[in-house]
Amino acid sequence: MSGAMVEQEEKHKIMVISILLAGACILTYYFHAILETDTVFTHFFYIPIILACIWWRRKGLAVAIFLALLILFSHIFGRVEMVTANDYFRVIMFIVIAFVVATLSERIAKGREELRELNKELEERVDARTKELMKANEQLKQEITGHKQAEDLLRDAEADWRNSFDSLEDVMLIIDRDYNIENINESGLKLLGKSKEEVIGEKCYQIISGADSPGEECPCMNSLETKKVESYDRYEARFGKYYSIKSAPIFDDNGEIIKFVDLRRDITERKRAEEKIEASLREKEVLLREIHHRVKNNLQIISSLLNLQAMKAKDKKIVEPLLDSRSRIQTMALIHAQLYESESLEQIEMGSTIRRLLTFLLQIYAEAKMKITPVVTAEGITLPISLAIPCGLIINELVSNALKHAFTGMTEGSIEISMRESAGDRIKLTVKDNGVGIPEELDIYKTDTLGLKIVRVLAEDQLMGKMGLIRNKGAGIYVEFDKSITNYKSGIENA
Repeated sequence: MSGAMVEQEEKHKIMVISILLAGACILTYYFHAILETDTVFTHFFYIPIILACIWWRRKGLAVAIFLALLILFSHIFGRVEMVTANDYFRVIMFIVIAFVVATLSERIAKGREELRELNKELEERVDARTKELMKANEQLKQEITGHKQAEDLLRDAEADWRNSFDSLEDVMLIIDRDYNIENINESGLKLLGKSKEEVIGEKCYQIISGADSPGEECPCMNSLETKKVESYDRYEARFGKYYSIKSAPIFDDNGEIIKFVDLRRDITERKRAEEKIEASLREKEVLLREIHHRVKNNLQIISSLLNLQAMKAKDKKIVEPLLDSRSRIQTMALIHAQLYESESLEQIEMGSTIRRLLTFLLQIYAEAKMKITPVVTAEGITLPISLAIPCGLIINELVSNALKHAFTGMTEGSIEISMRESAGDRIKLTVKDNGVGIPEELDIYKTDTLGLKIVRVLAEDQLMGKMGLIRNKGAGIYVEFDKSITNYKSGIENA
């Protein structure tokens, strides 16, 4: 209710009480002045008293007090007998009734207020509960929608799985841990020539292999022991085909195997292709060995021709170049011989190759009266032929040069050849002697000697590496290069 309406209602209440009080005054005057009696009809007085106390509660006692004083003083102004006991009784009744009515009105108002508060609280609780229920209902709707969507997705996923399962070209089976077939796809049924009813529930080894028990190569049995995926290739004589068989275990929440997924792929064509490739590779390997053998023989013939030519020549200036050329050709022949004799046609074991080359060079260049001790360190180093031949030629040039010039005036000496591999596939080849050393004024990059020029071209142009000089208790030259180089240059154009 608005404030204006409350104010208007209050005015109406005051007007009603004023009219009733005026009536009470007129009634009192009528009895005392006109009727000249000391008895006043006071039943009418209770109406404004009760109304005032109902409307204004204890403030309404003012109306009772006013009417009580009106009764008492009306005897004086009306010139009637003195106030009687009956008047005092009525006055007391006015006050008591007014108090009782005011008290009851307050209690009723308080009860109504409490009732309103309770009603308000109840409405708030109802609203809150309604909101909670609406929220819960909305969540329930969402959950129901989510469950429906999940069920739809599950049905779609199951349908997709079944379609994929049956559309696989590979044979797929679901097998329990007792080797019973739980499911098989269409490719498996087609291979076996049976219906699904004839296969489901039967032992896998009976249906597939026609055996009475799992064999030693049974993938499910092996997977049951290892708890891992087991796979192998096997020829199935029953079907006349090769199969790649893979068995993957499925675990429960406790980590125990409950079933297997058995996948069998027909690899017959691949196996036949592999056999053809292996046969072709064997043929090519034989051909390559024959080529290396023939190259080695041809180089040996050239080496022998050069040796015969050197034996017939009388001039030392002619003999030395012929022998040098012979040693270079023999070095290349040695590499091809190693390839022909080794199991691999790609890699050459450098330790044995260097030792054979060093033995050959000592036979050619070492003087009978001089004792030369060879030291070779190259264990475990293998190189392809594209790197082995340049390395062999470098060793040939450096060792032959040392045998010619390093031990002048000496009766014994040593030649150390080392080949080591460091991080990053870097190879370091070192040839060192303990002879008289290299003159200080000699610059290996500017010398006109053919041997060092060949070494420099081989190191820088073919091996794409770098070379350096060692001056410590004799002389040595090292070459560093990358083992994995691919831009190998053939020939010695700049030599």
